[in-house]
Amino acid sequence: MDRYELKKKVVHGSFRDVYLVGQRKTQCLYAMKEIQTLCLNKKEQHDVFREVDILSKISHPNVSRYIESFHHYPTA
Repeated sequence: MDRYELKKKVVHGSFRDVYLVGQRKTQCLYAMKEIQTLCLNKKEQHDVFREVDILSKISHPNVSRYIESFHHYPTA
């Protein structure tokens, strides 16, 4: 996450938020989807990781290009 700068929240959902972010090194803009996986049950968590796996393999003009994923564990 250190490579990106949050610009603004674009979409707010129950367990998902989407942000406009800028890559610090290149200033390229991306959409970042943040998912609160700790609030999800095991099946929903599995579905999230499956979605990431599928998106990482897809190349189609009507689907947003997948760049990377990472886990962020909040500190208490």
